[in-house]
Amino acid sequence: MYTTISYLTSSPYYFYSLYFNTSKLLQSLSTSRLILHLLLAVFVLIPNQGNTGSFARYNGVWQDGGILLHFPDDDHWEGIFLAFGVQKIHTDDTTGNPISDTDFVQLLEQRGGGEEEPEVPDGKVYIRAALLNPVGNDSTVAGEHETVHLLNRTLNTIDLAGWNLTNRNRDVQALSGSLAPGATGKFLVPDCPLSNKGGTITLLDGEGLKVDGVSYSKEQARREGDLV
Repeated sequence: MYTTISYLTSSPYYFYSLYFNTSKLLQSLSTSRLILHLLLAVFVLIPNQGNTGSFARYNGVWQDGGILLHFPDDDHWEGIFLAFGVQKIHTDDTTGNPISDTDFVQLLEQRGGGEEEPEVPDGKVYIRAALLNPVGNDSTVAGEHETVHLLNRTLNTIDLAGWNLTNRNRDVQALSGSLAPGATGKFLVPDCPLSNKGGTITLLDGEGLKVDGVSYSKEQARREGDLV
């Protein structure tokens, strides 16, 4: 759900959140009250997961929000996504509860300190491309010729033992082998079919933490034999 506000500038703001299901309320407010509501909205738009202690009761999935800005002059979009510093980065896909101890403050301290290898796994290995729709009929063995290409973005060899790829249906493809620094590897995904109707591909490390993830559309999957 989202609501659209376009009063303060010529660029419309799109707020999407569990709590914004109508635009009429906000559009009826004066500018000063609108600004107040937008400030309060910051707390509504912050992800409702990764909380601990007394705030853990607010954890859940499919209830986060954000701000999308459309600039019609050159037809481009920008997004603003917020989080409290004490919220944990990695959360369970079902409950929204933390599955690691690293919070956003620690992440920023690590990256701001110039460390080459941050402790969090995000971005160490990158999903570079995928062959979603191989040439010919691959229906006899699901995903037989479908492949996912991974890139090691670090300066170290990464052991992929225990790592997995998952799709939107949560099918799991176990990985093995290793990736040399800067190297790209191609992996067959017979246990994790890539739907031709659109879907997601998620890369998880040996501790089950998300390292990278991508989504693709039905239109992209129609391109037979092409890497996407």
